[in-house]
Amino acid sequence: MVNQYAEGGGIHNGTWYVYIPMSKEQFMSLDNGGSVYRLPSKSFEANEEHGLGNLEWVSREEIEPEDKVDYPSILDALLGNSINVYFVTQETADEIERLKSKNDWAGVDKMIKNLSPEKRPNQTE
Repeated sequence: MVNQYAEGGGIHNGTWYVYIPMSKEQFMSLDNGGSVYRLPSKSFEANEEHGLGNLEWVSREEIEPEDKVDYPSILDALLGNSINVYFVTQETADEIERLKSKNDWAGVDKMIKNLSPEKRPNQTE
């Protein structure tokens, strides 16, 4: 579900993040939950030429999941796994993508720094 609605994401100051170009209310009305699979790492290797480079790992072998965790809410799953979630306007998402396409990582960092991440219930900071 995240891929369906998330515009993009990455790492900012050592923390994974995702930005979603809609309001939290819109997202929650579409959030039907999902699953996270834990995969065995032995056949995976970094794919330097694709996506996130050495942060994106692939396996050329068929694998079976070791575990599956179902979540009633994708937002809860993201926040519960220490991923910062930002609900942004489409214009903000487009600007971040424009900066990424120009490899302007300082500009991306500046934009992310100025956003406020969602907080888990009972989370103060």
